[in-house]
Amino acid sequence: MTEARGAAGGIPLLRTLDSPRFRLLLAALLAILGVALNVSMARILIAGGGIALEDFVPYFAAALRMADGESPYLAEQLAGPVPAICHGCYLYPPLLAQLLVPFTSLPLDTAKVLWLALLSGAAFGSAWIGAGIGGATRSLERLLWTIAATAWFLPVFHSNYLGNVGSLVALGAVLVALGGVAGGVGAASLTWLKVSPLAYVPVALFSDARSRITVVVALLVLLLPSVLLAPSAWQELPEVLWNLVRGSGDTYLNLAPAAMARNIGWSETAVTLVRGLTLAGGVTAMLGAMWMARRPTGLPLATLLATVTMLLVPGTLWYHYLAVLLPLAAMAWPRSGAWLKAALLGGATVTSLAGLAALPIGL
Repeated sequence: MTEARGAAGGIPLLRTLDSPRFRLLLAALLAILGVALNVSMARILIAGGGIALEDFVPYFAAALRMADGESPYLAEQLAGPVPAICHGCYLYPPLLAQLLVPFTSLPLDTAKVLWLALLSGAAFGSAWIGAGIGGATRSLERLLWTIAATAWFLPVFHSNYLGNVGSLVALGAVLVALGGVAGGVGAASLTWLKVSPLAYVPVALFSDARSRITVVVALLVLLLPSVLLAPSAWQELPEVLWNLVRGSGDTYLNLAPAAMARNIGWSETAVTLVRGLTLAGGVTAMLGAMWMARRPTGLPLATLLATVTMLLVPGTLWYHYLAVLLPLAAMAWPRSGAWLKAALLGGATVTSLAGLAALPIGL
């Protein structure tokens, strides 16, 4: 995502990447093809009966209910356990629905277009900022590589096609890695947006003083007006989350290790062991994140470790959640050697190819 002088490291067949003109041409070609591919995949899915921005529809409906002074949550969400895939359910804190109330003055299709534009900008912005944190300089080449990376990394397409908040989480995560006021605002915003990114708050608290103060102030500034405007909705949130936790996560789309172990027929004892190890891994990553956040240059790694916690601790892990990995890879790319870049590219390729199998059914 930046100038790659010497990036080939003398590796045969890759030495052409040391040519600025060739890299610029390649970046432009991949950017154009990537955007075209995204548009084509979306059109194919819609023609096949898919619903573009399917996840945005419940957000929009929740905003409509809140605009009418009603609860953003459905009665079934308060009545008892709900499955991980709860069609029509709004699963987030009330703040997101409140922020979307202005969208309700528009037709749903128009609101979808605006939401998709916002998500696309967030995805691009997260990768651009991530590359900057890694040391990339501003240039046309960086712009084109950022567009290409955003377009070709399939979890981003999944997330944006669904209309999910994944790209906003990616943007918030990279703000946490910036530290300071941006880090505090990013951690606080994500917490009230989706709850599970609460893992980023300790990173902000253990970081520099400005980040520490900002995250506390931002948590209160975002929460208090929202609670005053919709106190009953916030009272319902713990019950909604508890019912979601108690609901079944047994679906082949759930990539959480314990769910995958159950889906392939492992015993309940083995599934419980996997879940325990997963939780232990998440806690260990969180402790590592807090330790790294205290180090002068440790915020990028701290953000990575907090992201691991965010992905591992919940009992559900959807493919589009992996969109948050894009800015983390962008942070690592500029200072990486040829072999590490090859590993990052290989990992992104495998992740994207794996997602192709889910395209007709996962979206």
